[in-house]
Amino acid sequence: MFRAPEFTHPMPFLPLPNPEIWGGIECSVNRIDDQYFDQLLKNGHQTRIQDLEKIAQLGIQTIRYPVLWERIAPTDPGQQDWSWTDERLQFLKDIGMNPIVGLLHHGSGPAYCTFDQLHFPEQFARFARNVAERYPWLTLYNPINEPLTTARFAGLYGHWYPHRRDDAGFCRILINQCKGIVLAMQQIRQIQPAAKLVQTEDLGITYSTKELQYQADFDNARRWLGYDLLCGFVDDKHPLWNYLLDSEIPPEELYFFLENACPPDILGLDYYLTSERYLDHEITKYPSFLVGGNGRHQYVDIEAVRAPIEMAGAEKLLLQAWERYTIPLAVTEVHLGCTREEQMRWFYQAWQTGQKLIAKGVDFRAITAWASLGSFDWNTLLTREVGYYEPGLFDVRSSEPRPTALSFLVKQLLTDQTAVPSVVHEPGWWQRSPAALSHSVTRKPLLIFTNSQAMQVAFATICEERGLANHILSSQLVMDSNQLWELFQLYKPWGVILATEEKSQTHLNLLSSGTNFHLHDISLLVKACQENAVPLLAFSNDFVFDGTKGAPYHEQDPVSPACDSGISKVAAENLILQNLSQALVVRTGALLNPWHAKDFIQLTFEKFTRQESFSIPDHLRFSPSYLPELIHQSLDLFLDQAYGIWHLSNRGEVSWAEFTKGIAFQAGFDKTSIDYWYLRQKEKSSDLPVRSTALTSNKASLMTDFDQALASFWQASSHRYLSV
Repeated sequence: MFRAPEFTHPMPFLPLPNPEIWGGIECSVNRIDDQYFDQLLKNGHQTRIQDLEKIAQLGIQTIRYPVLWERIAPTDPGQQDWSWTDERLQFLKDIGMNPIVGLLHHGSGPAYCTFDQLHFPEQFARFARNVAERYPWLTLYNPINEPLTTARFAGLYGHWYPHRRDDAGFCRILINQCKGIVLAMQQIRQIQPAAKLVQTEDLGITYSTKELQYQADFDNARRWLGYDLLCGFVDDKHPLWNYLLDSEIPPEELYFFLENACPPDILGLDYYLTSERYLDHEITKYPSFLVGGNGRHQYVDIEAVRAPIEMAGAEKLLLQAWERYTIPLAVTEVHLGCTREEQMRWFYQAWQTGQKLIAKGVDFRAITAWASLGSFDWNTLLTREVGYYEPGLFDVRSSEPRPTALSFLVKQLLTDQTAVPSVVHEPGWWQRSPAALSHSVTRKPLLIFTNSQAMQVAFATICEERGLANHILSSQLVMDSNQLWELFQLYKPWGVILATEEKSQTHLNLLSSGTNFHLHDISLLVKACQENAVPLLAFSNDFVFDGTKGAPYHEQDPVSPACDSGISKVAAENLILQNLSQALVVRTGALLNPWHAKDFIQLTFEKFTRQESFSIPDHLRFSPSYLPELIHQSLDLFLDQAYGIWHLSNRGEVSWAEFTKGIAFQAGFDKTSIDYWYLRQKEKSSDLPVRSTALTSNKASLMTDFDQALASFWQASSHRYLSV
């Protein structure tokens, strides 16, 4: 088996009691055909220099930061615009943050010099020298991010420009990038001899069925190829030497790396749940679009976390890297696109991995809160702009980036590790069995008070899905302050949720109703939260408005209830917020509930099926709230320590008649008949004043639009409605 030769490394061994935490801003500028996708434009950092101060205030002192070739000299190497970079690097210097500057991040280079061209390394090195000459104080460089991963995506899989799908394309792009890194560091060190190379790459491993073990073995050798080239390990004894020659790489290009070894000063390893892969030759078990192959076998390449195998995990893979290279390590991207507590669990486990490695004598430096401002469209591997957003330390879907629970966790890890939230101690979804219990007796739970069977089902389902320990209590348990005190002492909750509802003809019983939750009960619950210093999340709705504004209502609009239910909601909101200033009150629209067995939609479908005549108002308008999405977003906000009134409804507004028409179309009823029915409703409502209680938010746009919510609702519940 190939083993990397030993060499003396210049970096001193400086073990730390805990790993550092670095920051990083997702800054990919990738190319699809002739279109460039720029993350800095999407996340808004292009125009918000103050983002850097927000990150620094968490205690982060080192940050991966872009000084990107395509942004500084996009059309001509002689025309370089440094103004944006000048301002931001000076700002970082002023606030005491140390940047690890990246010069190419999943980019193919400017249009005049792409990384599949032979002159790319030299031109890239000239740009790197320009950076060093302009900013001689910089000492940490990541010239090209993840060169092997980028070569796979652009040269082997065809996702990114130049959209090659062959070994020759992969090898050419990898060799050019690695040579570019070597030449760039040579140029940089002529200006700044103390410059250090922080070289990032995905930390992966491949498993397979027995029939595909040969392919897994090859993939597992190839995963180190970028680092092996830089370290001068690729000679004629290397297992991939002949592969490179067969892929049209001349031997003299490989000799270059033997003669110009440029071992990284820090191996920056990026570990994701998708980094561990599984190859399965039994293709009939999978959708056809997942099927690929290598010319010898057809197979699917899926995330190992979804396969029936035991994964290695970050600690074992990092130890493999340490044993192979004996170079200081850092995890330079820690990010999980998921719900907030899962993001925290993923980050906390990376922190614990760093602690374990340090305890074992590994020179482990840091973990990185990557995508500090979140990331866009990685669910498509940056191949399409669909607006899919994953928050990071901050959520940028507000006028100003809003700190998330992850930012509070980072600050706690850097100050008081004993104060980390209890939810991080639960296993992540990747570690839970399908039968994971939602009622944990070992961790602090959520206490959920509700008078609605539908809300009980909704919270039980979603809390189990998210691994959130919970106890759901009916309103009948809130009888006196002594009983509440006993409940709080028994369960020691980290949070309390109050989800009440009342009957309303206006909402047409989309959600079943329970008994009223009286203000006296709410006051007892508020007092218990005060005395036990437990945060509260409460739900209200659009009944607090009378619908006469003529535009959607935002959080700062004065309330104007037009019914007893609305008056009750306003009183409850005031009682809560006057006594718990940090409470979170979420207002919703009419709830689209995929779990409820008998509701307005079911009754409507029965009437359509029997061709009965019935009326639905077209003059009453609203914005719905798809219940699963509502609960997910509310829990995220609650974990983010958001407070005050927030509006959470799906974007857009419809009348009840329009809503009925839309859901009938989804169900496949005759379009002509439904259109005729809808015209009759418009006629009946034409002389009535339009009233709209539609909600909008000037705090953040967190919910999907109405059409997407309706599609999700129908996908989740169609089996129930169509079974009648």
